[in-house]
Amino acid sequence: MHRPSYDPDDLDDPDPAVVGAALTRSADPVELASLRLQVAQSRDRERAWRAVADTARDLTVLREPAGVLQAIVERSRALLGSHIGWIAGPDVASEDDLVVLAIDGVTAEWAQLMRVAHGRGAAGYVRRTRSPFATADYFADERVIHDAQIDATLRGEGLLSMVAVPMLSGTDFIGVLVLADRVVREYTHPDIATLGMLAAQAVVAVRNAQAHAQTRRALAQAEFSNQRLQQQTEALEMAADAHERLTRLVARGGTQLDVCRTVASLLGAEVVVVDDADTVLCMAGSDGVGVSGAGGSLARWLQGLQLHAALDDSRLSGRSVAMAAPPGRMGRLAAIVGGSRLLGGLLVLSAEPLSDVAVRTLERSALVVALMLLAPRLTVDSQAADSEHLLADLLNPMRLGSAALAGRAAARGLTSGTATVLALLEVTAMGSAAGATTTAVQRRLQARLDDPRARVCEMDGRVVVLCADRDPAALRQTMLKALDEKPRLTAVGLVSARCDTLAVLPDSFAGLHKGLVLLRMLASEDLTAKACIRLVDELAPFVAAFGNNAAVGGPAPQTFIDATVGALLAHDRTRGTKLATSLLTYLDLGCSAKAAASRLGLHINTLRNRLAAADALLGPWDLPGRRLALHLALQLHALRSPSSNLG
Repeated sequence: MHRPSYDPDDLDDPDPAVVGAALTRSADPVELASLRLQVAQSRDRERAWRAVADTARDLTVLREPAGVLQAIVERSRALLGSHIGWIAGPDVASEDDLVVLAIDGVTAEWAQLMRVAHGRGAAGYVRRTRSPFATADYFADERVIHDAQIDATLRGEGLLSMVAVPMLSGTDFIGVLVLADRVVREYTHPDIATLGMLAAQAVVAVRNAQAHAQTRRALAQAEFSNQRLQQQTEALEMAADAHERLTRLVARGGTQLDVCRTVASLLGAEVVVVDDADTVLCMAGSDGVGVSGAGGSLARWLQGLQLHAALDDSRLSGRSVAMAAPPGRMGRLAAIVGGSRLLGGLLVLSAEPLSDVAVRTLERSALVVALMLLAPRLTVDSQAADSEHLLADLLNPMRLGSAALAGRAAARGLTSGTATVLALLEVTAMGSAAGATTTAVQRRLQARLDDPRARVCEMDGRVVVLCADRDPAALRQTMLKALDEKPRLTAVGLVSARCDTLAVLPDSFAGLHKGLVLLRMLASEDLTAKACIRLVDELAPFVAAFGNNAAVGGPAPQTFIDATVGALLAHDRTRGTKLATSLLTYLDLGCSAKAAASRLGLHINTLRNRLAAADALLGPWDLPGRRLALHLALQLHALRSPSSNLG
C-alpha cells in the first residue's frame, strides 16, 4: 500500500502554502485527490467543531436567549455558506403556529411575514416528523404541505434550496433551525449533522432561558411576598399604635379635639369633627395642631357643604365613604353613631388616597368619638326629656293646679308669678333630616339663651322655647341670630307677648299655634334659606280675622289679599314701582302725608302722586270701611317678608 509522502501535521496547518507543499510531494493523481478531499473534510469538521465550541462559549457569556439564538443563526449561515438562516419556534399566543425567533440574511420586516400555520412548509414537516429536512428544490418537493403565502414570501426572496433540523428537548418540540439558498444545492450529511449540533446548542439556550425566566419569576414572587409581608407588618404596627393611643385617650378622659389631633398625626391629614347638624366642633391640621370651634378657611368651606347625605350613607353601611374635598385634597367621611342615632361625622382631608389601614384607623377613631359624644349627649337628652315633660305640663291647662307641678317648676326657678315669654318655631333644612335639624336648632338656642331657667324642647316636630324675665323682641333677635349661624334653613316662628303668670301659658301657647298656622299659610318661596319670626302682637288682628278659617281649611288670607290689593301688587311687580309700600306707610302713620314722606325719604308731592296712582288702580279707597280692608290686606302681604316691620 502506498503511504503518503506528507507529514500529517502539515494538514492541520491552516496555511494554504504549507498544505499545498505537502500535497505536491505526492505523484499519484488519485491519491492526490483523496488527500485533498480529506483536507477539505478535516477543515469542514474543524470549522463545525469550532462553531459549536464558540456557541457553547456564548451560552456562558450571553445572558439573553435572543442573543444566543441570533449568534447560532449567524454561525450556521456562515458555516454552510447559505444566503438566509432563521430559527422558528411556537407562538406564545397560538402554539400551533410557528414564528421567527431569530433571523440573519434578510430584514426583520421579512421575518414578520414568515408565520407558519400548523403543519405547513418545511418547518411544519420537521415539526411533524421530528426529523431533518433537506431539498434542492423546495417548491417542487412534495413532502411538504405548501402554503401560498409562505411560498410567495420565499419566491420574493429568490430562495430555492432549503435544509431544516428540529430542535428537540427529549420529546418536547422547541423549534426549527432553517437555512436556505438562492441556488440549487445538495446539502451533505456533514452539513445536516453540523446543523443538528448547532440546533442542540439552541435547545440548551432556550432551556436555559426558560429556567432563568422561571428563576426570575420565583425571585419576583418572593420579593413581592416579602414586600406584602413587610407592608402587613407595618400596617399591624400602625393599627396597634393607633389602637393604643386612642384607648389611652378614652382612659384619661380625652376630648374630641384630642382625638382630632391624634388622628391627624397618625394619618398625616386634616381631620374635622362635625355634629349631626353639619356644624364644625373641632379640627386639626396634618401637623397635629388642633383648633376648637368653626374658625378658619376650612370651616368656612364646610359651611356650604351638605354632609348629611354622605353621613347617612356611612351610617347605613357601617363604613366610611368618599366625599367632595377642596382642590388638591381627597375627602373621606365616617359617621359617628351611638346605637342607631347619628351623632355627627369624622372627616379626613388628605393629599393622597388613604390606605386600607388608614381607613380602618379613621373608622375606629369615629367609634372613639362616639363614646366621647354619647355620654354627655345622654345627660343632655335626659335633661331635655325632663324639660320637655315640665313644659308639656305647664302648657296643659289640666295640670296647672297640681302642687307637684308647682314644685317641679319652682325647683327650676319658675314660680307662679314668674314673667315668661313663649316661642314656637318650625324649622326645615334642604337635604337634611327634619329630626336632626330640629335637634341642632334646640342645642344652638339653648346655648345662646344661656339661662338655666330657659327651656328649649321639641314638641310635635316643632321647637318650643320658654324664657323667664325676657323681652319678646329680644328673644326674637336671639332666635334669628341662632338660625343665621346655619345657612340653608327655612324657619317660621312666632313669639308670644309677655306672660305675667304661669297660669296664662296654655292660652298663650294655643294662640301661638293658631298664629303659626296663619304665618305658614302666608309663607312663600321668598322664605327659602331665611327665617321669618314674628311677634304675636303683629299678627293679633289677622289671627282674629283669619285664624279660625286657616285652622279648619277655610278661605286663605291670600284670597283676601288678591281681591283687595291684587291690582296694586301686580302693578308693582310689572312696573317695578313701590305703590303698595307707600300706601302701607301712609296708612300706618295715620294717613299723615308729611310723616309718610319723611319715613320713605320722598318729597311730599312724590308721595301724593303715588297715592293718586294707587287710587286710579284701586278705585276710591279713602273711605273708613274700604281703608280698613286695604290696610289689613297690605299688612298681611307685608308679613311675607322676613325683614319687614309692621306699624
